[in-house]
Amino acid sequence: MISVPEENQFIKQFVDSLSSRGVRYGKDYMPRSLHTTPKITVSSLNTRTTSSKTDVSNDKLELAVKVLKPASQFTIGNISADDTVLVLKKRIYQQQSAFPVNRQRLLLKGKVLSDQKALSDYGIASGAVIHLMATAAPKSTAKVEEEVKTVGRFGLSLEGEKTIDSAEFWDAIHRTIKEKMHEDDAQIVMNKLKHAL
Repeated sequence: MISVPEENQFIKQFVDSLSSRGVRYGKDYMPRSLHTTPKITVSSLNTRTTSSKTDVSNDKLELAVKVLKPASQFTIGNISADDTVLVLKKRIYQQQSAFPVNRQRLLLKGKVLSDQKALSDYGIASGAVIHLMATAAPKSTAKVEEEVKTVGRFGLSLEGEKTIDSAEFWDAIHRTIKEKMHEDDAQIVMNKLKHAL
């Protein structure tokens, strides 16, 4: 039996040995990058210089796009503040073809970005982080028609449901089971099947 002082000493040695070991990451490990938020300077109305909107719109933005699933991040550069969100989505598709435009959902600080609005309408500045969620692919029409037909038990079609309810179906099953086993056993199996369905 191990005494308490020896156990405490063992635990201390074990923890010390763990703390001195290096950590190895896999090839797919991506370190978390921390972005600094741009600082906003407050100026009084009297000292503010008037600038036209065209001066601001000529500035090119560089935006960080974070993908939620699978977790990744990339940068979109050389985009104007006057460009719409739809233009940004097209640029994302050009750079990352895994995200078609119609499946992209862009978020800024938890708010969904509308395709028709300009980036400047959301106050997006250079260095902003846009979150990208890929929505599910639209269902094909063939699959929708197939789903309408499968309304029976266990996802069966209506035709399959009618077949199960017919006496011929159960007679055929009973004959097949009777060929493989004794009559008493076949009757027990048939009762179990009918009860399950």
